[in-house]
Amino acid sequence: MTPLARVLSGVPLAGPLRLDPATPVEAVVIDSRKAGPGTLFVAVRGTRTDGHAFVEDALSAGAVAALVAPGRLPPDRRLVETPDPSAALATVSANVVARPAEHLRIAGVTGTNGKTTVAHLAAGLLEAAGEKVVRLGTCGDRIVDVERPSSFTTPFPPQLHRRLDEGRARGATCAVLEVSSHALAQGRVAQVPFTAVALSSFGRDHLDFHGDEGAYLAAKLRLAETHLVAGGVACAVCGAGAAARRFLRAARVHTDRVFSVGVETPADVVARDLVPHEAGTAALVETPFGRGRVSIPLLGAYNVENALVALVLAVGLGAPFEAALCALEHLGAPRGRLEPVRVEGVAGPRVLVDYAHTPDAVARVLAVVRPTVRGRLVAVLGCGGDRDRGKRPAMGAAAAAGADRVYATSDNPRTEDPARILEAMVSGIPAAHRARVVREVDRARAIARAVAEAAVEDTVLVLGKGHETTQDLGDRVIPFDDRVVAAEALAARGSGSAS
Repeated sequence: MTPLARVLSGVPLAGPLRLDPATPVEAVVIDSRKAGPGTLFVAVRGTRTDGHAFVEDALSAGAVAALVAPGRLPPDRRLVETPDPSAALATVSANVVARPAEHLRIAGVTGTNGKTTVAHLAAGLLEAAGEKVVRLGTCGDRIVDVERPSSFTTPFPPQLHRRLDEGRARGATCAVLEVSSHALAQGRVAQVPFTAVALSSFGRDHLDFHGDEGAYLAAKLRLAETHLVAGGVACAVCGAGAAARRFLRAARVHTDRVFSVGVETPADVVARDLVPHEAGTAALVETPFGRGRVSIPLLGAYNVENALVALVLAVGLGAPFEAALCALEHLGAPRGRLEPVRVEGVAGPRVLVDYAHTPDAVARVLAVVRPTVRGRLVAVLGCGGDRDRGKRPAMGAAAAAGADRVYATSDNPRTEDPARILEAMVSGIPAAHRARVVREVDRARAIARAVAEAAVEDTVLVLGKGHETTQDLGDRVIPFDDRVVAAEALAARGSGSAS
């Protein structure tokens, strides 16, 4: 329990505090359904709902107080008024658990693609150096030696600081966070001091939320502009172009430890002489910290870039360069990133599942897999509903340009008509290539058909969902795992029952 006065430390109040400052607070909540004795409810304005509509529910459930905007609700001694409750959320969430972020060395990576792989690798390098690590991100949260499910790439402040506090209790010395553009725009990491930050890539995404690419990039840049500690470390992948240059320029306000990252290109941290092989990619790595040859168990130049970014973040948090470079040879990709699906006794086709869900990511993953394909390269791809509609034609175009056959299907259609989403995606495919497109709205049937109709020497690449285990259909969320569905399709093929 933390006294209310300490929880409110640093929060500007718009009126007198009518409660006893010593009132004990155990947790901060933004969902009235989680309110109860010992909780402080913060009335956050969301994209669809306003928390002020649920203050009465939270207080009725036993919340000791509610943090609200001035003049929004009838007087009540349990209301604590502040000009912007949403802005105060990060502060009270950190205060209630004694500000654990200030006792950890923290790395953050943002980028359209690559965040999960970078965070996964950076955490592994730190662990190899003897650190105890909290890793928070898309594929789940790892609290030193305990796995927790995650609902968001970057948790909202109450959960974020509880995770860091749990990590401290388990002996954590470091943390690695995937930092989404939504989180940066909403101030979720406002109370997190980052010792090292990185931009892994930049391309079109999330314009349904940000409005345009300028606002999207501005959100990404905040990681370097606002959250990097003085004297910290920053890096950005050269391939992100102007976005990378702006990220590094923003970081230079706080530090001179700023590094560009690239593959076979002029950069501060660079991989040269790439040699692809069956198990990954070998390269000569040259950095300001040292140099050496390494064989990274990941396919493609973009994954080598991800590995270099992870290396910089790990070194920035104190890992010895030589040990970290050596440890790279023993780390694999996270779940759902070019993850192979195999069934014993079934020779082929080769099936890979990947999270690629932007035009750039689709193009890159197809280009990486292409040189390893013996027969045809087949892509199964959909686009999400209630999200950026403008990228759908570009997604279709990228798939058709990189694959020999495309199964256009659904991917979390949400409240939209999946057939219309599919048609928007196909509209971006040149007419001359549409004969290579198979339309199948049902994602399970699309995967099953792609596997059943492929030759043994073909490669089927199932894109978009990666590690995800659900499908969002209107008002229902159903269990759905591309890896499970693909394995069932392979098994059916092996038993001779595929149709």
